Amino acid sequence: MQEKQSEFQIILKVYFDNDFNVNEITEVLDLKPSHCIPYSKSGYTRISHKKQSGAWWYSYPSPTKFVGGMVVQDVLDKFFEPFDKGKIQALKNIVDKNSGEIKLCINIYFYHERVPELCFSGRAMRILNYLNADIEINMNEDNEC
Repeated sequence: MQEKQSEFQIILKVYFDNDFNVNEITEVLDLKPSHCIPYSKSGYTRISHKKQSGAWWYSYPSPTKFVGGMVVQDVLDKFFEPFDKGKIQALKNIVDKNSGEIKLCINIYFYHERVPELCFSGRAMRILNYLNADIEINMNEDNEC
């Protein structure tokens, strides 16, 4: 019986608390977002009634799927393939100009004692630093046999 690999999903989340046209990111990056909603159409939180941000998200491999592996860096390399230097600079300019913020979410499911390697290469860290992005890592153990 083959042992299960960890599974990864990466989501680049860009937020704006103003009426910036989030579709501009789609045009500039030439990437289809997994979630895109302008601030004017975003709702309010249920309990505090706080206005939610406008958002543009890009998911790899998709918003509902995960990709197998044992090293987060391998998945990050695939995730960043469509982001050439010009697209990264354009995204940074948009976010800076419109007071946005960027978060990179890494969702990981691992099986029992098969915890993946969480080392990040210089390239990924330089991109995230350049974008002034926060990193959120969510690790969950899958208890299925």
